[in-house]
Amino acid sequence: GGGGGANTDLKREEKLQAVVLADVCARKLRPATFDGPKALMPLANAPLLEYTLEFLCAGGVEEVFVFACHGTEAIQAYLRAVETRFFPTALRCIASRAPCFSAGDALREVYEANVIQGDFVLAPGDVVTNLYLPALIAAHRAARERDKDTLLTACFARIPYGHRIRPADDGALLVVDSASGRLLHYESMPDGLVRRTDADADAPPAAPAVGAPFSPEPAPAEALPDAVREWASQLGKLPRHGAIMHLFVAIDASGLDLSHLRGDCAHLVVQDWARSLQDSQNLCSFFIPSLIDPSVCPAGTHVIHVYSSGGEPYEPWEALDSDDERYEAYKRERAEVLWRAVERAIPDVRQRALFDVIGSPPPPAAVFC
Repeated sequence: GGGGGANTDLKREEKLQAVVLADVCARKLRPATFDGPKALMPLANAPLLEYTLEFLCAGGVEEVFVFACHGTEAIQAYLRAVETRFFPTALRCIASRAPCFSAGDALREVYEANVIQGDFVLAPGDVVTNLYLPALIAAHRAARERDKDTLLTACFARIPYGHRIRPADDGALLVVDSASGRLLHYESMPDGLVRRTDADADAPPAAPAVGAPFSPEPAPAEALPDAVREWASQLGKLPRHGAIMHLFVAIDASGLDLSHLRGDCAHLVVQDWARSLQDSQNLCSFFIPSLIDPSVCPAGTHVIHVYSSGGEPYEPWEALDSDDERYEAYKRERAEVLWRAVERAIPDVRQRALFDVIGSPPPPAAVFC
């Protein structure tokens, strides 16, 4: 709706656009969100919205509209502060003009703003994922080629019952055409239990339908569009290595303020959310036990243990000998990412280091190194 003018007959070049819903019906974190929007709450020292923007930019989105109905001024200020960082992707804020009680209310306002040129990506403002967005976009476009009436392509995550990130009152029933992958019926199940559904019995699917609560059981491969099925088939094919790099560091804690860690001694660092968490050195952890038990090291110092989480390829080490200078050089090179992980929390950790020990995969004929 809306729009018009002398050039309405000219076909505009269609950009890949996205709409991000920030704080639409965000009640689960109250009262923490009374003073600010949920989308700007920090996760690993970065606002939740930042992960969503990085995900969309990495997927090739050229223009992002953030719809805000709570904490609008704070979201607008944040977008202004980071717009150069996400260039050339354009970041824009659409402020709600009336109370929004659902995603439908928000999308009606986006539609009335007359800014969407065609198909677009719709995402919540607090998504943290390594989903490969181009594959999902390709699947949607392929479905549109087959059937012009295709309205949307949805992506769901399977989270087992009882998992710590799945609320007990969260569940859904999906009815899917097993031949075409078409979603025939969706129904929220507040308690996660399926009792009955009011799916339209007068519109039988062309092929047998798959109806199941969204639970740990895998979906049939036939229910997926071809492009998504191909992408899913590649998951898990990266080599899995058990080798882990370790770095132990003792530092001078004089004048060191670690209040931003809020007493949490264990931290997880992802170098690049656009890469798989199984990629070599993409996932690191560090642990500062002296934050909870100062007796583990001399007064005025901290001890830190950093390690890469099982992503260190073993093969390069097989060609090295522990007495070889190349071995020591390679060990320092592979430990660099561990230093950078700690620098996220302690920028001057190298200057404060009193000594460090690097633990690396042992070469053949060695037990410890």
